[in-house]
Amino acid sequence: MDAGRSEGYTTMYANRLVADISDGMIKLLYGTRNKIKAFGLIPIPKESVTESRIVNIDAIRSEIQDFLLDKNIKSKQISYVINGQGLVIRNIELPAISEKNTEESVRWELNRNLPEEGKDYYIDYQIAGSTGSGKSRILKTLAVAAPVERIEQYVELTDSLNLKLLSVDIFGNSVARVFGKNKNGKEDNGIGVIYIGAETTRMCIIEKGNLAVEREVPFGIENLVREIMKKKEIGEYEARVYLTEQFGFQEAGDENEVNERLKYLMDNVFSSFQKVIQFHNTGRTRKNLDEIFIIGLGAAIPELDRYLTRTLGMAATAVRDPIHIGRKISYPSDFNFMHYAGTYGMLLRREK
Repeated sequence: MDAGRSEGYTTMYANRLVADISDGMIKLLYGTRNKIKAFGLIPIPKESVTESRIVNIDAIRSEIQDFLLDKNIKSKQISYVINGQGLVIRNIELPAISEKNTEESVRWELNRNLPEEGKDYYIDYQIAGSTGSGKSRILKTLAVAAPVERIEQYVELTDSLNLKLLSVDIFGNSVARVFGKNKNGKEDNGIGVIYIGAETTRMCIIEKGNLAVEREVPFGIENLVREIMKKKEIGEYEARVYLTEQFGFQEAGDENEVNERLKYLMDNVFSSFQKVIQFHNTGRTRKNLDEIFIIGLGAAIPELDRYLTRTLGMAATAVRDPIHIGRKISYPSDFNFMHYAGTYGMLLRREK
């Protein structure tokens, strides 16, 4: 799914440059679906991004240019992953009609729920499946509305880099390409992907290879680090070490106030996601998802996968390596897949 212009043609087997500018970081990948040649995790310069909007294009451009020069990358195109405030994502069911009428119907459904009937939004959709047959056939579509202002910022950034904009897609779609099939190459019936980043946590529900639900809450690793610093009266580095090496769910309780507080904060987020799962499965035979995958910084929290398995009643796996989801990818020895799992999905995207 695009949310902007697309120029030129490329395949999943050609080298691509992908950028995800969100959650306090600029995540950059260069390579193919089978081989990561270069990567970067760069802090977003101060006051360069506000409420998901790029407000200092020059600062972002400078960071990306430095990365390209340092890695000697000669890419002519770039793709972006977008998420955060301002995006409207809807599942819309429509009678099976012509492509033109389907597009018009999707736009009408979204526009009536947008400010000024969507005048300042870019709208796109994809068909995620269908039910029934013949005249009773119903199309299931996933529609996205993105503020024109946000897309224009990416266009301007691309132009300043002297590159061509290949595509823009939402985080949930990118994740769906990575996790939408199981280890046997078959589409999973229902899985969840929980991304725990620095400032945000997101949950995506994927059905039959397509994004069904995406939710985001303003809570991330930085909230936990600040809590540890306050409770234990230690510095930031020591707090991060504590979270990834000393924290334990089994040690939470009255005798360990810090761990109990961290567990409480995370439980609030996970309970909200559990309600999303329950609402999504209302009226369905299946009440739980087949599996949950954890990506992002949160995948490094000790025992988090086991804890979620117990509390949510679903198998959970912290994805620190692509082999955990059956993907064979060649990459540099210092590449950490858990940080880039959502970005990597753009290397799997079929471009027109």
